[in-house]
This record gives sequence, C-alpha cells and structure tokens, in this order.
Amino acid sequence: MLVCARCKHARYCNAQCQKSDWKRHKGECAEPEKGRNLDTKGTHNATNAFVQRYVKEIQHDLRKLSEPRRGKGASMRDVLLSLDFQAGAREGKYDLREMKELFSRRWLPGFCT
Repeated sequence: MLVCARCKHARYCNAQCQKSDWKRHKGECAEPEKGRNLDTKGTHNATNAFVQRYVKEIQHDLRKLSEPRRGKGASMRDVLLSLDFQAGAREGKYDLREMKELFSRRWLPGFCT
C-alpha cells in the first residue's frame, strides 16, 4: 500500500489510484507541521497514531453533529456508534491491527480495489 509522501496519512493501492485521487486529496493534504494536531508522544507505533487520527476525526464529526442545522440526516445510531468507538479506543478495547485494516478501507478512495 502506498502512503502520501507529504502528509503520511492518505493510503493508496497503487500509483495510478494515488494520481487519480490527487485532485480531491490535495485539499486535505497538509505538511505534518501544518496538519492535524496529533499527540504522538506516547504512541508506540504508527498504528496507534493512525487510530488516534481517526478518534480525532470522530470528535470533529460529533461537534458538527451537535449543531442542529448541520446535523440533519445524521442518525442517532451513527452518533452512538461513534461515541462507543471513541470510549473503547481510549480504554484499549480494540485490536489495533484489525482497526488499521478497517480504517484503511474507509480512507482508500472508492476506485481502489
């Protein structure tokens, strides 16, 4: 799997997928010092940092959902699942290897197979 050389977060199945996704990805791609504020102190490996990034995304999504005008269409089930995941991740309830596989599927562009 290829990783974006600039942000180190986007993942691609091959160079063609990476090239095809650049137009979309460049808007979210940031140099590490300008990117998301990840607390990498205390993370033992890349998987922990990867999971931490996902938890931060969930926190951001939950903040948006709490605003009534933006939360239209969001189901309570989605909110509860996000909260359950967030709590479980903090308590270490999840196998990080399995999570990395599941989350990489979420972040791979739809045209990657």
